[in-house]
Amino acid sequence: VQAAGEESDEFIPVRTIEDLYNIRDDLNANYRLMNDIDLTEATAKGGDWDFMGNGWNPIGSNDVYGDGTFTGIFDGGDHTIKGMRIEVAEWPAGTGDGVYLGLFARVSGEIRNLHMESGKIENVIGRETVYVGSIAGDSEAAIIGCSNTNSISSGSDSSYSSYCTHYSGGIVGNSSAEIRNCYNIGSVFAVSSSNSVYARNYSYSGGIAGS
Repeated sequence: VQAAGEESDEFIPVRTIEDLYNIRDDLNANYRLMNDIDLTEATAKGGDWDFMGNGWNPIGSNDVYGDGTFTGIFDGGDHTIKGMRIEVAEWPAGTGDGVYLGLFARVSGEIRNLHMESGKIENVIGRETVYVGSIAGDSEAAIIGCSNTNSISSGSDSSYSSYCTHYSGGIVGNSSAEIRNCYNIGSVFAVSSSNSVYARNYSYSGGIAGS
Protein backbone atom coordinates (compact mmCIF):
# COMPACT_ATOMS: atom_id res chain seq x y z
CA VAL A 1 0.00 0.00 0.00
CA GLN A 2 1.38 3.37 -0.99
CA ALA A 3 1.79 5.76 1.93
CA ALA A 4 0.53 9.32 1.69
CA GLY A 5 3.03 11.47 -0.19
CA GLU A 6 5.00 8.47 -1.44
CA GLU A 7 5.66 8.36 -5.16
CA SER A 8 4.37 5.35 -7.06
CA ASP A 9 6.88 3.20 -8.94
CA GLU A 10 4.22 2.35 -11.50
CA PHE A 11 5.44 4.24 -14.55
CA ILE A 12 4.48 3.22 -18.06
CA PRO A 13 7.60 3.20 -20.28
CA VAL A 14 7.62 5.43 -23.38
CA ARG A 15 10.07 4.24 -26.04
CA THR A 16 8.51 5.05 -29.41
CA ILE A 17 6.51 7.80 -31.08
CA GLU A 18 3.47 5.56 -30.86
CA ASP A 19 3.96 5.18 -27.09
CA LEU A 20 4.20 8.96 -26.78
CA TYR A 21 1.12 9.56 -28.92
CA ASN A 22 -0.95 7.01 -27.01
CA ILE A 23 -0.56 8.86 -23.70
CA ARG A 24 -3.78 10.61 -24.79
CA ASP A 25 -5.62 7.33 -24.17
CA ASP A 26 -4.97 7.59 -20.41
CA LEU A 27 -4.23 11.13 -19.27
CA ASN A 28 -4.20 10.14 -15.58
CA ALA A 29 -1.37 7.58 -15.61
CA ASN A 30 2.36 8.10 -14.92
CA TYR A 31 4.89 7.77 -17.75
CA ARG A 32 8.67 7.63 -18.08
CA LEU A 33 10.58 8.41 -21.27
CA MET A 34 13.18 5.67 -21.73
CA ASN A 35 15.18 7.14 -24.63
CA ASP A 36 15.38 10.13 -26.96
CA ILE A 37 12.59 10.42 -29.54
CA ASP A 38 13.08 12.18 -32.88
CA LEU A 39 9.86 13.63 -34.35
CA THR A 40 11.57 15.46 -37.23
CA GLU A 41 10.44 13.19 -40.07
CA ALA A 42 7.32 11.95 -38.32
CA THR A 43 5.79 15.43 -37.93
CA ALA A 44 7.08 16.90 -41.19
CA LYS A 45 4.43 17.51 -43.84
CA GLY A 46 3.27 14.12 -45.06
CA GLY A 47 4.98 12.35 -42.15
CA ASP A 48 3.45 9.39 -40.34
CA TRP A 49 2.37 11.60 -37.40
CA ASP A 50 1.39 14.72 -39.34
CA PHE A 51 -2.11 15.75 -38.24
CA MET A 52 -4.03 17.58 -41.01
CA GLY A 53 -0.74 18.90 -42.39
CA ASN A 54 -0.26 20.81 -39.12
CA GLY A 55 2.32 18.46 -37.59
CA TRP A 56 2.10 17.03 -34.07
CA ASN A 57 -1.37 16.62 -32.58
CA PRO A 58 -0.99 17.73 -28.93
CA ILE A 59 -1.66 15.13 -26.25
CA GLY A 60 -5.10 15.92 -24.82
CA SER A 61 -6.15 17.90 -27.90
CA ASN A 62 -9.08 15.58 -28.68
CA ASP A 63 -8.31 16.38 -32.34
CA VAL A 64 -9.64 19.95 -31.99
CA TYR A 65 -6.71 21.61 -30.14
CA GLY A 66 -8.86 21.48 -27.01
CA ASP A 67 -7.98 21.64 -23.32
CA GLY A 68 -7.81 17.96 -22.34
CA THR A 69 -5.50 17.86 -19.32
CA PHE A 70 -2.72 15.40 -18.55
CA THR A 71 -2.91 14.92 -14.77
CA GLY A 72 -0.22 12.31 -14.10
CA ILE A 73 3.57 12.43 -13.84
CA PHE A 74 5.66 12.56 -16.99
CA ASP A 75 9.31 11.83 -16.20
CA GLY A 76 11.52 12.62 -19.18
CA GLY A 77 14.46 10.79 -17.65
CA ASP A 78 16.72 13.60 -18.93
CA HIS A 79 15.95 12.45 -22.47
CA THR A 80 15.11 14.67 -25.45
CA ILE A 81 12.14 14.98 -27.76
CA LYS A 82 13.61 16.42 -30.93
CA GLY A 83 12.15 18.07 -34.01
CA MET A 84 8.49 18.42 -33.00
CA ARG A 85 6.67 20.53 -35.60
CA ILE A 86 3.31 22.23 -35.12
CA GLU A 87 2.44 24.72 -37.86
CA VAL A 88 -1.29 25.38 -37.85
CA ALA A 89 -2.55 25.99 -41.37
CA GLU A 90 -6.22 25.28 -40.61
CA TRP A 91 -8.34 24.46 -37.58
CA PRO A 92 -10.17 21.14 -37.44
CA ALA A 93 -13.96 21.30 -37.52
CA GLY A 94 -15.25 21.75 -33.98
CA THR A 95 -12.29 23.78 -32.71
CA GLY A 96 -13.41 26.28 -30.06
CA ASP A 97 -12.34 29.85 -29.40
CA GLY A 98 -9.61 28.72 -26.97
CA VAL A 99 -6.82 26.55 -28.38
CA TYR A 100 -3.81 24.84 -26.79
CA LEU A 101 -0.61 23.98 -28.64
CA GLY A 102 2.43 22.05 -27.40
CA LEU A 103 3.59 18.51 -26.76
CA PHE A 104 0.62 18.44 -24.38
CA ALA A 105 -2.45 20.65 -24.63
CA ARG A 106 -2.74 21.25 -20.85
CA VAL A 107 -0.95 19.69 -17.89
CA SER A 108 -1.37 19.35 -14.15
CA GLY A 109 0.42 16.91 -11.86
CA GLU A 110 4.15 17.00 -12.69
CA ILE A 111 6.46 17.21 -15.70
CA ARG A 112 10.16 16.69 -15.00
CA ASN A 113 13.55 16.15 -16.63
CA LEU A 114 12.27 16.60 -20.18
CA HIS A 115 14.16 18.38 -22.95
CA MET A 116 12.54 19.76 -26.10
CA GLU A 117 14.95 20.44 -28.95
CA SER A 118 15.17 21.66 -32.56
CA GLY A 119 11.44 21.95 -33.22
CA LYS A 120 8.95 24.63 -34.16
CA ILE A 121 5.48 25.68 -33.02
CA GLU A 122 3.81 28.37 -35.09
CA ASN A 123 0.24 29.60 -35.27
CA VAL A 124 -0.90 32.49 -37.46
CA ILE A 125 -4.64 31.78 -37.50
CA GLY A 126 -6.93 33.79 -35.24
CA ARG A 127 -8.80 32.46 -32.23
CA GLU A 128 -9.98 34.37 -29.20
CA THR A 129 -7.43 32.77 -26.86
CA VAL A 130 -4.32 30.88 -27.95
CA TYR A 131 -1.90 29.15 -25.55
CA VAL A 132 1.42 28.03 -27.05
CA GLY A 133 4.35 26.37 -25.28
CA SER A 134 6.89 23.70 -26.09
CA ILE A 135 5.76 21.37 -23.29
CA ALA A 136 2.17 22.62 -22.97
CA GLY A 137 -0.07 25.48 -23.89
CA ASP A 138 -1.37 25.85 -20.34
CA SER A 139 -0.05 24.42 -17.06
CA GLU A 140 -1.19 23.75 -13.53
CA ALA A 141 1.68 21.28 -13.16
CA ALA A 142 4.95 21.45 -11.28
CA ILE A 143 7.53 21.59 -14.07
CA ILE A 144 11.04 20.76 -12.90
CA GLY A 145 14.38 20.34 -14.66
CA CYS A 146 13.12 20.89 -18.21
CA SER A 147 14.55 22.80 -21.15
CA ASN A 148 13.61 24.04 -24.60
CA THR A 149 15.33 25.10 -27.82
CA ASN A 150 12.20 25.00 -30.02
CA SER A 151 11.03 28.23 -31.62
CA ILE A 152 7.59 29.41 -30.45
CA SER A 153 5.40 31.85 -32.35
CA SER A 154 1.74 32.86 -32.21
CA GLY A 155 -0.05 35.74 -33.91
CA SER A 156 -3.56 36.31 -35.20
CA ASP A 157 -4.84 37.84 -38.38
CA SER A 158 -6.89 40.95 -37.83
CA SER A 159 -9.98 39.58 -39.55
CA TYR A 160 -10.88 36.91 -36.98
CA SER A 161 -11.95 38.87 -33.94
CA SER A 162 -11.44 42.17 -32.19
CA TYR A 163 -10.89 40.21 -28.96
CA CYS A 164 -7.74 38.06 -29.13
CA THR A 165 -5.21 37.02 -26.50
CA HIS A 166 -2.04 35.06 -27.23
CA TYR A 167 0.20 33.39 -24.64
CA SER A 168 3.59 32.15 -25.87
CA GLY A 169 6.38 30.67 -23.72
CA GLY A 170 9.42 28.51 -24.25
CA ILE A 171 8.24 25.97 -21.68
CA VAL A 172 4.51 26.80 -21.36
CA GLY A 173 2.23 29.51 -22.68
CA ASN A 174 0.55 30.15 -19.34
CA SER A 175 1.34 28.73 -15.91
CA SER A 176 -0.34 28.89 -12.50
CA ALA A 177 2.10 26.52 -10.75
CA GLU A 178 5.77 26.03 -9.89
CA ILE A 179 8.41 26.05 -12.61
CA ARG A 180 11.88 25.27 -11.27
CA ASN A 181 15.37 24.60 -12.66
CA CYS A 182 14.22 25.09 -16.25
CA TYR A 183 15.75 27.05 -19.10
CA ASN A 184 14.91 28.17 -22.62
CA ILE A 185 17.15 29.30 -25.47
CA GLY A 186 14.53 29.09 -28.22
CA SER A 187 12.99 32.20 -29.78
CA VAL A 188 9.56 33.23 -28.48
CA PHE A 189 7.13 35.57 -30.25
CA ALA A 190 3.52 36.63 -29.70
CA VAL A 191 1.40 39.31 -31.34
CA SER A 192 -2.30 40.08 -31.40
CA SER A 193 -3.68 42.83 -33.59
CA SER A 194 -6.87 44.02 -35.23
CA ASN A 195 -8.00 46.76 -37.56
CA SER A 196 -11.00 47.45 -35.34
CA VAL A 197 -10.95 50.65 -33.29
CA TYR A 198 -12.87 48.68 -30.64
CA ALA A 199 -10.27 45.94 -30.41
CA ARG A 200 -9.05 44.60 -27.11
CA ASN A 201 -6.07 42.46 -28.03
CA TYR A 202 -3.34 41.22 -25.73
CA SER A 203 -0.16 39.22 -26.19
CA TYR A 204 2.08 37.73 -23.53
CA SER A 205 5.45 36.15 -24.28
CA GLY A 206 8.36 34.97 -22.17
CA GLY A 207 11.32 32.66 -22.27
CA ILE A 208 9.83 30.27 -19.70
CA ALA A 209 6.15 31.26 -19.64
CA GLY A 210 4.15 33.90 -21.44
CA SER A 211 2.14 34.53 -18.30
